[in-house]
Amino acid sequence: MERRESIPILIENHLSVLIGPYNEEYMYNTFNSYAHFVAHTRALFMMQEFISVNIYKFKEISPETQLKTLTRMLYDVLAFSSYTDKFSVLVYVSNTEGVFSIADSLNKKRSFEDSFLKMYKALEIPAYFTNQSYNLSIGSSWFDTVSKIVDYTKKNLDALADSEDGFYSIEKQKEDLVKNIESIDSPFHKNLLNQIDSLLNHNEHKMFKFLINIIYKSVHMLGFTFVKKNFACFAVSKYVLDKHHTTWEEILKERASIMILKTRSNFSIMRIDQSILIKKINGQHQAVLSDEDYKTFIDILAEYRNPKMLSLVNQNNDYLKLFKFALKSGLLIEVKGKTNHLTTLITQNIENRFEDYETILEDLDERSIELKGAPEQVISFFMNNGILDDEREQKIHNLF
Repeated sequence: MERRESIPILIENHLSVLIGPYNEEYMYNTFNSYAHFVAHTRALFMMQEFISVNIYKFKEISPETQLKTLTRMLYDVLAFSSYTDKFSVLVYVSNTEGVFSIADSLNKKRSFEDSFLKMYKALEIPAYFTNQSYNLSIGSSWFDTVSKIVDYTKKNLDALADSEDGFYSIEKQKEDLVKNIESIDSPFHKNLLNQIDSLLNHNEHKMFKFLINIIYKSVHMLGFTFVKKNFACFAVSKYVLDKHHTTWEEILKERASIMILKTRSNFSIMRIDQSILIKKINGQHQAVLSDEDYKTFIDILAEYRNPKMLSLVNQNNDYLKLFKFALKSGLLIEVKGKTNHLTTLITQNIENRFEDYETILEDLDERSIELKGAPEQVISFFMNNGILDDEREQKIHNLF
């Protein structure tokens, strides 16, 4: 699944499975933990199920339609981002600009751009994004498969973001990433480097990095070449940028100032007639809302149940008024994407319990705790949730 090698296909081996030793050196040099390796492998098998069921459909359509289908498939992946396609498309812009940079070093950039533009026009890519036959034949199956992989990734995000001794650590990955970006002679990547810390520290990046790795591998598993994958990335990028009448330069400027919000869960709402009472640990808020306003208010809280980019475009005054009330009541908080050693369990509990949760999280993350005489299950809980770490310098010793 991970490293395909050239093995002859013989009829006498039909329905048999060839099992061999896994290259452990490759595993240690590629993944940041064993959990990461397992999750990556399971996601590939989820993708293999899609390929096994749908591969014949690709063989039945023309090469031109295959390429248009691949382009649409890559575009549909953007729907799983917390950002709109205007921002999430940067993942494909990065691929395209990187390829153009390599082509430029060989004096082939203009040739690549002209060739891709010619193919884009000939294939009438924008029209295919509304082609319903795509959804009926391959699209729904692809969307369901990616959805399963995303759900699985989100459930295991904490484990995927942790480094394990002997593996390719997160710190080393960042170091190598910065070196790679610095080596790319591309204006896009030079701009991206200025935002690298905020980008890497965000859960959106962690989830999408894992997902895109699986997507790109699946593209090759389907038999598409490197050049065809690059064209599909180019086509999606051009389609989205044209749709929003913007450029990647403008998007990077906007992205530097965007805000991600989410709904807290440390409150309860009681409603009697048109009066509502919001109870929190540190106080309460009251308001009088009509039935329609109450529904809108609840919809706002549901909309930001998972972290989501703030967007108030085309919202009416009633929505804006209720959104402001949700903010002033402390029911919506900003997700700043800071990293720490703590798991989601600890982070969310502290966020929901304390108004000054950022200070408390930073303070707890900086502490090293030594438990003496504690039951094994207590030590395990502290270790598994990032509160106790033998590798960090001991600064404070709390006796159990």
